[in-house]
This record gives sequence, C-alpha cells and structure tokens, in this order.
Amino acid sequence: MPQAGQLANPIDHFIAARLQPHGLGQAPEADRRTLIRRLHFDLLGLPPSAEAVAAFEADPRPDVYERLLDSLLASPAYGERWAQHWLDVIRWAETVGFETNLERTDAWHYRDWVIKSFNKNLPFDQFTITQLAGDLLPSAQLDDLVATGFVRCHVTTNEGGTIAEE
Repeated sequence: MPQAGQLANPIDHFIAARLQPHGLGQAPEADRRTLIRRLHFDLLGLPPSAEAVAAFEADPRPDVYERLLDSLLASPAYGERWAQHWLDVIRWAETVGFETNLERTDAWHYRDWVIKSFNKNLPFDQFTITQLAGDLLPSAQLDDLVATGFVRCHVTTNEGGTIAEE
C-alpha cells in the first residue's frame, strides 16, 4: 500500500493532474479498517468478520492489501455477488411469472453456471457466446448446454403454441 501522499500508479497521476488546477489534492489514504470493509462490501457484498479485520490490521507485510484482494476474488461469494447483477439484468427467476407463477424446478442450474463463470473469470465474449449458442459449439459439454438456460429466463405462459421441449 502506498504511503499517504504518494501517487501509486498512472491513474493516481492522472487524477492528481486534474485536481491540481482546481487547488485540490488527493485524499489521505484510508486506514486499514476502512480498506478491508470497502473491499468486502464491494467484492462480496458482505462485511468482514471482526477476526478478519483484526488480522488485516495486525498484518505487517507490505503486500497485505494485495493478499486480501486475491483472497476475496478467490472466494465463492465473489461469484455469488456479481452473478446477482447479471441475473437481475436478464430477469432470471425460479418461476414463470403471470397469474400461475409455476416453479421452474431446474432454473438453479443456470444460476449456478453464471456464479461459476464469474468465479472462473470467464472472458465476457465466451460468457456471452456460450449463453446464446452453447448447444452449437463444437464438442459442446453439459456446462455449455446449461448456459443456454439464458434463452429461457423470460416470462412464459402455458398457453397454446408453447413447445414442451423448450
């Protein structure tokens, strides 16, 4: 972690150059308690435990922040947190909607695929292609087929004309 008043990277230099003409400077570096709370809330959506805060504050290693960052990115909770945003955008649900609101008993397979994809840091192009055409990929695997659950996340009805195989 950089010391207070240091510019740690090119982004810091860019921001400092924009602030200087306005007579503004960089804010002091946050204390360790604030840093661990920010990282936990941003990456996992959950507060750190009291034990984690105490351990982070007591750790003298210069790369303590980077170690914490790596451990949070490796946490299964990271994928759960960020998959939530994708699932909200595509309107994923475990029910079909409308007045009957029947349960989709296998919808969790797709949800878990999305979580796993975030935890594996699947590149966005591969993430998108697999959801749209996973069944058409050469040597498609079961996970590729599960990913196409994306196309069934919309609100549906059981009115005439529906195709059971879908």
